[in-house]
Amino acid sequence: WGVHSAHWYFSSALPRALTGSLLFAGVGTLYERRARPFVLIALAYVGLFSILPHKEVRFIFPALPFFNVAAAAGLDRLLFKVKKGRKGRAKVAGLVAAVGAVGVVGVSVAYTCVAAKASALNYPGGAAFEALHAIGRAERDLPVKVHICDLAAKSGVTRFGEEYGAWTYSKEDYLGDGELRRKGFDYLVSEEAEIPGYRRVGAIAGFAGVVVPKTLDDLRSAVMASGLPLAFQTANQVYIHHTLDKKR
Repeated sequence: WGVHSAHWYFSSALPRALTGSLLFAGVGTLYERRARPFVLIALAYVGLFSILPHKEVRFIFPALPFFNVAAAAGLDRLLFKVKKGRKGRAKVAGLVAAVGAVGVVGVSVAYTCVAAKASALNYPGGAAFEALHAIGRAERDLPVKVHICDLAAKSGVTRFGEEYGAWTYSKEDYLGDGELRRKGFDYLVSEEAEIPGYRRVGAIAGFAGVVVPKTLDDLRSAVMASGLPLAFQTANQVYIHHTLDKKR
């Protein structure tokens, strides 16, 4: 899990993390000599991390401020053209640059809002873990055994969410249905909707996509739900199961 190609940081992670700032960073690198060392340091950092097969966006967070310095220099250079260009082609070029800069910033803000909303819906494991403790509150002082699947572990389940000291939590991989029963797990947090020997007691939805509303009623509902003119779709992704074994 988490293994990507060598170019993934440059072709996917950085464009998504920087959005419009990436364009301004390019302008700053080309036209502001003092910004170039920052970009070179950031590129070297990302390049070194690209050698590792396991990649995550958070690994390159320390490099983002360096790109933003170059982006600020690039935006300043564009706005300087507006002030300097008082007539003719220079004035037109400056105005085009200013309008383009405002447009890019607007797109970046819009993308950030959409991405933030999608990210908030993208942690079904954490929501399932919270729901599990609510469902099992009556058993909080019993020696309950809980198994957590890989998807749940990657989408929000952490040690900080373990509420009951008497419970034992396991993230052991590659366990079949029979092994789960033999190991005596009382609760399962799983991506499987049905598991033999267990009864589903909860279902948690996660982010499944974004669609553009087709009618005014759909648009109104979308704005009321998320504050954005887009409909965020969800689907059940993580399930909570309780053992059918009456002995436990």
